[in-house]
Amino acid sequence: MTPETPAAPATRSAAPKPAPRGGFAHPLAAADLASARAALARGGASTLGHLPLLAAAAFGGFRRRAWIAKTAAAAAEIQDDWHLACPPLFIVGFWRSGTTLLHELMACDKSFAAPSLLDVLCPADAPFLLGRKRELVAKTLPASRGFDAVEIAPTRPQEEEWALAQLGAPSFFNAFYFPRARARLIDEALFFEGGGDPWRAWSTAHGRFLKTLRVKHPTRAPLLKNPANSTRIAELAALYPTARFLRIDRDRDETLRSLRRMMDGMAGMFSLQGAAPAFSADEAERLHARVMDRLDADWRALPPGRALGLRYERLTARPLATIAEVYEGFGLDLTREARTRQKRFWKQSGKSRRPYAGPR
Repeated sequence: MTPETPAAPATRSAAPKPAPRGGFAHPLAAADLASARAALARGGASTLGHLPLLAAAAFGGFRRRAWIAKTAAAAAEIQDDWHLACPPLFIVGFWRSGTTLLHELMACDKSFAAPSLLDVLCPADAPFLLGRKRELVAKTLPASRGFDAVEIAPTRPQEEEWALAQLGAPSFFNAFYFPRARARLIDEALFFEGGGDPWRAWSTAHGRFLKTLRVKHPTRAPLLKNPANSTRIAELAALYPTARFLRIDRDRDETLRSLRRMMDGMAGMFSLQGAAPAFSADEAERLHARVMDRLDADWRALPPGRALGLRYERLTARPLATIAEVYEGFGLDLTREARTRQKRFWKQSGKSRRPYAGPR
């Protein structure tokens, strides 16, 4: 990794304050009832205080019960060694380092299966009812993420971390739902600390979701972008021994300023505990140090040929050339169709995308 360039001191702009989404409009309303209850319990929230949300989950789960059962039955038929035929590719890196941009460029290649927003919001029956779900999501979610200009759209690639929260498992997204307990929830999700065997709950939910994704895309290799996986490389390598890992790094100071805006923005939209305490500079620095220490240690243990790293600055300066180097490094076939799609994406929206770093 190249040395980081210190950024000039900056003052932090005020975090956006979008209208919070609760009850029927909250993402957990799209979960099945059992998962919604599990998520509330994990966050330490009272079920009595969230009856509209649970009512929405119960109603939606009842209407989708046949498709949920069909999805579970199909996933149960998939062998545990499915990854031997289609090795997953995990994109890791600290939050706000360009993982989303890298994910969307790679997802232009239709030989990969990148989970969509619909998949992660409704993981219990992800392969089905896409039209109805698209209409619902369009009515309930904002047009963008709020803390940057990245569009929120039903079919755009999304990280599987959201699916884990929707399944009631340990997830970094729980810190957005329950920000008053975020320190405990982050420790649980990223470092498997706390009671109740969080590793087992996480690994069970992760395996379930990837098998569900396999049901939807039986011949395509999973393409999974998730900053939270930066602390789980050893666990993922054990669960999926053929997996590849693609890492992106960006200037530390820029990611930290942008991280604070993200944490406040996401909690502002999705908190189920009212106004969220601001994510402090000290919290951001401690999180960065812990995550990067774990990532660096696990990265060194990966065997040759299964891990590649790149810099955000190079990706934005030479996107197509950088992606071509990734394919070459992993021995993947970059088709003309995939390259055309990547070029089109970059021209239409990629080149205007920059993780927000705050005023310089």
